[in-house]
Parts: sequence; structure tokens; C-alpha cells
Amino acid sequence: MHVEVPRLNYTELKDSQGTESSSTVRERVMAARRRQWTRLGPAKTNAEMTAKETKEHGGLTPSGESLIHRIFDSQHLSARAHDRILRVARTIADLGGSSDILPEHLAEALQFRTLDKGL
Repeated sequence: MHVEVPRLNYTELKDSQGTESSSTVRERVMAARRRQWTRLGPAKTNAEMTAKETKEHGGLTPSGESLIHRIFDSQHLSARAHDRILRVARTIADLGGSSDILPEHLAEALQFRTLDKGL
């Protein structure tokens, strides 16, 4: 996965308002990992989910289901691509503390896929 990050100007670099500390980010990541371990077992992450586990734990809202359906058909996705998007969206939802994968989690996962395909 690739993530494009725009260059900061000097003012943005020096402005510390609205930024998370490393310890805050670490705690959010560890909380997401604990959710994954509770769901999948110790030391297993969303990236390691099988197709069956992805289907079982990829809880989508009706609007999320509609979105993935449209994207699947319009972009002619494979089953593998579908599952990869759901695993990334599941991780984004976990980082946000959401038990369901919301449309915004899917949209973010799809953006990562678009960036990855462009290389």
C-alpha cells in the first residue's frame, strides 16, 4: 500500500495545534490491534484474515454494501481485490473505534487502492 502525503510548508511544520502525539497514535493503534485480537485470536491482524473471516467480520452498513457493489461492478474488481479493500476498510474502522465498516471507511480504503494501482 502507498500513501501520498503532501509536502508541508514551514508554517504548517511549526504549527503543533491539531496534531496527535506519537503516544496518542500508538495507543489508538494498540486499541485497534486489541479489537483485531479479540475478533481473530492473539497476534492475528486484519491483513491476515482468510476470505471466510473477511466475509464474517466485514460488517457493512446497507449504504456501505451499496457502495462496494457499485465499485465492484464499475471497476471490474476481482474477488481478491474485493477482500483486500474490505480488510483495509476493517482496519480503518478499527482505528476509528467503529464496529461496522462505514461508507467513509470504504471510501478511504478505495483511495489507497487507487494510489497503489497508479504506480
